[in-house]
Amino acid sequence: MGIGSRAYMQSRPPSSGWPSSTHCTLAVLFFVFFVSLVEAATHSQWLGWMRLDESNPRFWQWLTYGFIHVQFWHIIGNGLALWWLGKDVEESEGKSIYWITLIGGILTGALIWRLTGMGNPEPTFSLGGISGGVCALMLVALAKQLERGITLLIFFIIPVTFRARWVLIVSITFSFLGWIFNELPDRHNWQFWRPVFFDGVAHSAHLGGFLFGWLMWIYRQQTNRLRGDALRLIDKISPNFGTKNNFSEFNPSQARAELDQLLDKISAEGFGSLTPKEKDRLRDLSDRLR
Repeated sequence: MGIGSRAYMQSRPPSSGWPSSTHCTLAVLFFVFFVSLVEAATHSQWLGWMRLDESNPRFWQWLTYGFIHVQFWHIIGNGLALWWLGKDVEESEGKSIYWITLIGGILTGALIWRLTGMGNPEPTFSLGGISGGVCALMLVALAKQLERGITLLIFFIIPVTFRARWVLIVSITFSFLGWIFNELPDRHNWQFWRPVFFDGVAHSAHLGGFLFGWLMWIYRQQTNRLRGDALRLIDKISPNFGTKNNFSEFNPSQARAELDQLLDKISAEGFGSLTPKEKDRLRDLSDRLR
């Protein structure tokens, strides 16, 4: 079977029989949400240990807060965004990048939220929701395809198409304005700067997620650039590397070893991590070894 017939060469994830990391994350989110409903109905206190408390934060709460959603539209909004963006990142960048981006966005969102609330003499706020991780995934997923058209359902009814560039710009701008004019003054009780509106959203956590997503995107760009430089160096040393004319210089065992290295990279980081040169080499090796 040629490499072109494989799932990842056709922009589809390989069928492994196991649920994806995105689906596993969503399952945990909705399970915790169900528990929160039972908790509210029975007037119990089961999930309080998971929320990030501003007055006395525990070390595990910096991560567990991300799985708490107490409102229906909160879990639906985050769930839909995670299903779309997480699936994109997982398929193009790999499972490891998905988990690093999601967890890093959750932790950085909590850190920014915590830092921007310090100085309040009576901290009474708590943080919940996976929005920071979703924002990090959004930046990683969309930054590499800024001209891509994205159709959003306004009020879940009206379809409107935007370019990915504007989805990011509007999302980051809205989070920044919400932080400046709502969350920041509301959490500090300043006399000289008061909240303009109230929405109960932790905009600072969103900004933290975008920040981590931007750092992850820069890291991925740097990694891909270094790989490209390495391939160009190989071309200078051996200009015919990867061409059909010099394939006879490799014996079958060497060719299979090189193919295995490329397949391992796809398995670990996703097909999108390959450079154009590596993709060409992958097809060439597959065609000649089948």
